[in-house]
Amino acid sequence: MQLTRWNSDAGKIRGTTPDVRELNKYLLSIELKINKIQEQLSENNILITAEKIKNIYLGKNSNQKMLLVIFQEHNDKVNELVGKDFSAGTA
Repeated sequence: MQLTRWNSDAGKIRGTTPDVRELNKYLLSIELKINKIQEQLSENNILITAEKIKNIYLGKNSNQKMLLVIFQEHNDKVNELVGKDFSAGTA
């Protein structure tokens, strides 16, 4: 694609060829996803930043935990309950 075909006002590429239509459709889908993320953040009264929107869009939410962290938390809880709800062999 040539940069001269970009329509800044419309936010899409000029043209009607199948590849141009497909690319414009893809750009629109990205825009809709980003708008939905912004709307969800706003509804939950969460501070909206470009970095936060980008991370959510890319699936890099800070709320996600690594599997090993989850297992360690579980094992720590089980170890605390040894003698109460769990035997040492279970732990």
